[in-house]
Amino acid sequence: MARTLGSGHKFISFNALINSPAFSARATRIDTDTIQVYTYRGASMTELPPPTSRDEILARLRKALAQGAAGTAETVSSGCPGLDAILPGGGFRRGTLVEWLGEPGAGAGTLALLAAAAACGRDGTLLVVDGDGTHTRHCPPSERFYPPAAVGAGLAAQQLIVVRPANAVDYTWALDQAMRCPALSAVLAWPRRLSPTAFRRLQLAAEGSGTVGFLVRPASAQPTPSWADVRLLVHPQPQTDPSAGRRLELELVRCRGAAHHQRLVLESDHATGTLRVVAGDQQSPPSYRRAR
Repeated sequence: MARTLGSGHKFISFNALINSPAFSARATRIDTDTIQVYTYRGASMTELPPPTSRDEILARLRKALAQGAAGTAETVSSGCPGLDAILPGGGFRRGTLVEWLGEPGAGAGTLALLAAAAACGRDGTLLVVDGDGTHTRHCPPSERFYPPAAVGAGLAAQQLIVVRPANAVDYTWALDQAMRCPALSAVLAWPRRLSPTAFRRLQLAAEGSGTVGFLVRPASAQPTPSWADVRLLVHPQPQTDPSAGRRLELELVRCRGAAHHQRLVLESDHATGTLRVVAGDQQSPPSYRRAR
């Protein structure tokens, strides 16, 4: 949405593009003659030095959007300082959905569980909607959620609720109701299929309740429409050293206010219960311990 103000100026409103109250009084004006960028915050205006390239203009706009997003909602750590460092606000925003993409056994579910445990902290509650929306509650035990894994991720048993819907209709209803519950710190689920309408409904439910929804989905869902605030793609990495831990590559497919397709390689240490960044798009790869 744009309109000419005169003298070759255009006023570009992001309200038509971003569904967030934080941007209701925020916009950017680009002077087409001098390529100067101004940012508006209510009645005040700050003039920035003239950018030198198109890439700098885009970088400033991304930074402004990230600052707006970080200021509108509380953020919770992903559990990994390396990932937090590339996320706006240093973590996942409450009231949003986070989509973890990966093939079965690739590690997406493990990382999502660790992030959900970090979002709950010591007092929050995690609700797990078991199954993928296509199987009944009589699915084989190997395909069910394993509650001791949540304890291993740092949650106390009393912080965990597991729901096993009997059919696809009950699965959709349970997931929707969980996202609407403000008493939950996080919701974890493995929905195999989500229509754009159902996805949008979950996004609005999470936005209204303030919970964080972690959705683990197959990698084949990457080209489909998504209402997730953050999309992450997980790939297992080959490991030649048998004594070393498992390695996973984490790609930031999409995140509002952050550069896309940034990558981190994480290595797990089963003996110490830690994950560390061994490579990625950052200068100092830190390590982190699972919350206890």
